Amino acid sequence: MALTAIATQLLMAPSAMATVKLSPLFSDGCILQKDKTIYIFGNALPGEVVEAEINGLKEKVVTSSKGRFLIAMPPLLKPGGPYNLRVKGQNEIIIKDIYLGEVWLLLGDNAADGTPDVKKQAPKTSQNNLVRVFHVKENLSQTLQRQTTGTWQNVGSSRPGFANLIASKLGDNLSGAIGVIDARFPRMPVKSWLSPQAFEEKIDHRNIYQKYAITEDKYKEATTEWQEKNQDLLQIPEALREAASLTYNGTVGPVTPFSLRGAIWTEGGIDIKSAGDYTTLFPLIIKDVRSKFKQEQLPFITIQLGQIEDNGSLMKDKNSPAALLRQAQYKSRLIPKNTLVVTADLDDPYAKQRKGDYEIAQQVADRTIDAILATEYKKQKPYRGPVFQYAEPNAEKLKLYFGDTQGLLRSRDGDFVMGFELAGLDHNFQPAKAVITGNTITLSNELVKKPLYARYAWTTNPRLGVFNKVDLPLSPFDSDR
Repeated sequence: MALTAIATQLLMAPSAMATVKLSPLFSDGCILQKDKTIYIFGNALPGEVVEAEINGLKEKVVTSSKGRFLIAMPPLLKPGGPYNLRVKGQNEIIIKDIYLGEVWLLLGDNAADGTPDVKKQAPKTSQNNLVRVFHVKENLSQTLQRQTTGTWQNVGSSRPGFANLIASKLGDNLSGAIGVIDARFPRMPVKSWLSPQAFEEKIDHRNIYQKYAITEDKYKEATTEWQEKNQDLLQIPEALREAASLTYNGTVGPVTPFSLRGAIWTEGGIDIKSAGDYTTLFPLIIKDVRSKFKQEQLPFITIQLGQIEDNGSLMKDKNSPAALLRQAQYKSRLIPKNTLVVTADLDDPYAKQRKGDYEIAQQVADRTIDAILATEYKKQKPYRGPVFQYAEPNAEKLKLYFGDTQGLLRSRDGDFVMGFELAGLDHNFQPAKAVITGNTITLSNELVKKPLYARYAWTTNPRLGVFNKVDLPLSPFDSDR
């Protein structure tokens, strides 16, 4: 039997349950995704017939041998509400005050929410009185869990932080009911977020899973150690933090396959110490989430790694693993219906007065909301910075071409353009002089006679200096990768 990080003897094995038990996502005040199949799920006795009814629409299933049921309700209900949901097996459950609207899922790191600057803030409210947030209980497990804890809260009553900001801003920009499911977890690497099935497609992925698989004895030992620390989310033993699939099994799995409008990934930088694995595994996150939530074209928003620490490195560390993470995220923009949100410019590492965590969270939320509104709701919002397209060698110079410039490129430092490097066949990058002309940037360095490759802001804490006409930044990139 799995030991979970958040001890929960209330989560009984299905075979011991004598009644239908719904996921707490289906509780009074819940928001369901409109215009899509509604998946209703929970536990019951094996072989028990379970029926669900909303507004006269009925569907029934037979519970599986493992005590799991999944009812698919066709998208025939009108948006809005309120509706009641009746679920009946040997017992009957009635869920009230349900609305059909837009539901977004948050995944990834939430460590910034725990900083004093964020915790002291009052939660944001919304002009829309039908905005609700569900905070999924953070949990780790060696085996897949099917229940979690939590309740739907009005946005003004939810805890301050990024989920509260996203929910309130969605509510201010959209009509109708809004739901945000916050399934983030502090400082857990990407391998912990992936389901075991996500590693099965290729041998390289299977090898990584085996590398980070945790034995039952080691899992029990580490869980006991963590319990002695009162299960502090910031004092997770390394054996648990480095194990594959524990966050998926304990935190994400229990809310699948709730119907969604889209998902948002927030990057925290914990994968810096295993950047090589990250470049292989990060694209799997999008595919895995879409598979587990049964939506192959689920819109995905990737919030790129921002500033992570002031270690004095700035523009000096030429082989930064943080840059490798940003490059993997940058390349993920090519995955259909995945939108990249660049954030490293929102905290200037050269500024004398650094911004507070909450101010940065607000600005990241604003940029994320603009991307959502533009891509998914066809609102006229600028959301994409300049995008590197290709490089053209020209004698001893290298000319870079960019798209999404909104008319022109500009440097926030006037004629001086910092952060670019170039290299020849030896891949030995040297600082480059950069000259902006319209939608192009020409690089040169007298030490590089035949330049072929360019990279930009390739460091742990870069200062982004190139923007388009609508003040959105060029993402760090490496044309050699």
